[in-house]
This record gives sequence, C-alpha cells and structure tokens, in this order.
Amino acid sequence: MILYELGRVQYAARQYKGARGSFESCVHLKSDFVNGHFRLGKTYGKLGEYDRSLKSFNKAVSLKPDFDLAYYEIGNIYKTKKEIFKSSAGIF
Repeated sequence: MILYELGRVQYAARQYKGARGSFESCVHLKSDFVNGHFRLGKTYGKLGEYDRSLKSFNKAVSLKPDFDLAYYEIGNIYKTKKEIFKSSAGIF
C-alpha cells in the first residue's frame, strides 16, 4: 500500500507528523492492516501521544495475537509513562 510506504519513508526521515497522517490514512482505508497499526503506534510514541500509541499497538495485537514486537512496544510505552506495574499486570 502506497500510504504505508510513504509513512515508512517519512518516519525514517523523522517527519513524524507526516508519517502519522500517512499511517492514519492507511489504517482508515484498510482497518485490518496489522503493520499499519503497528507503525502508527510507533509514530504516536515518537510524538509523545502515548495513549494513542497504546491503542494502535493493542489493535495490532487484537488482529495478530502472536505479534511479539507489538507486546514489546506496549511494555515500552508503559515504561515510558512510568507505569511499570501496568505493563506486567497480565504476566503474573
């Protein structure tokens, strides 16, 4: 999908606001596109939009329950938000 590729290029160039727009459009057009939700989550994280980032990563996990990297990123967001106990809530 061209919007996804554009978003990846923008993200790599640290144009996070542009990447956000591209990835948002991408998942709007194809709501079951797992990598689109994942990349959108990464982009939101770079912009400090942590709640939106979590929502995107959780959507990716709901579409692909074995998406280990998305779980890792969820943990990173909780760590960044200083919510360590939340990130391990389902582990014990």
